[in-house]
Amino acid sequence: MLSIRLLTAMVILPAFLSLLIFGSKNSVFVFCFLCMEISLFEFSRMLQAASQPLLNGVGKAVNVYLQMLIMLLGAGLFASVTVVKNGYEHVSIITFFFFGIICGMLLGKNIESSIKNVTHILLSLSYLVIPWVVIWELYELKSSGMYLIFLFSVVALSDTGAYFSGKFFGRIKLSPVLSPNKTWEGALGGLAAAMIGGSFIGYSMSLFSNSWPVLVFVSFVCSVAGILGDLVESLFKRYSNVKDSGKIFPGHGGFLDRVDSAIFAAPALYLAVILFTKF
Repeated sequence: MLSIRLLTAMVILPAFLSLLIFGSKNSVFVFCFLCMEISLFEFSRMLQAASQPLLNGVGKAVNVYLQMLIMLLGAGLFASVTVVKNGYEHVSIITFFFFGIICGMLLGKNIESSIKNVTHILLSLSYLVIPWVVIWELYELKSSGMYLIFLFSVVALSDTGAYFSGKFFGRIKLSPVLSPNKTWEGALGGLAAAMIGGSFIGYSMSLFSNSWPVLVFVSFVCSVAGILGDLVESLFKRYSNVKDSGKIFPGHGGFLDRVDSAIFAAPALYLAVILFTKF
């Protein structure tokens, strides 16, 4: 399993870095948009997995329609916030969330199903669309996608450090209910790897004015946010009674399984950029 994971990572990582460094702005935009849509597809399908066996043909058709609606709302919200750029992005967010509430209520056959539909729509938009908008904004802030390279490097270092630290030293469970395999020792190892490796990577790209204290702190915050993102996705998987969000990557599970940490770490990094730099 580990060899498959490493082989998959060796294919994905160079392709991703090449896109950020050599790809055009439009190609990166399309990449972020597609990543958001894949995330929405997996997430909406995952949330519906728990109730799917209990539904009849009409119920399953409504679920498919709801899934398509979530992806369309996500596409519209992403485009309106990232492309329009008229200073009224908050109006777009409110509009799409309000429209999502109306659609969720109309699709429900009773109060319970209406509330569930509305919850699924709003949760999908806030959990996935907004973070991918932030990821796109991070790309626009720095040439060659340096903030994104830093972001995904810190997340990867944190995941790798946590995996090996937990494997060899793990004893105390971090969250037995949500993720029985994760340990405090693994989390601390991930934090250490992210802080050390992330600081050097950030320094090599002259981020945050090459301030070591800031680089260490930002790496720490992004790593903590990533760990929380991992646990949040584990919560949704436990709710849906599924092992992985999908099967798109051999040895890695679904797409959302690979970006669950990054979508939480991205807003944390964006706030750090606002606080510590002038772009």
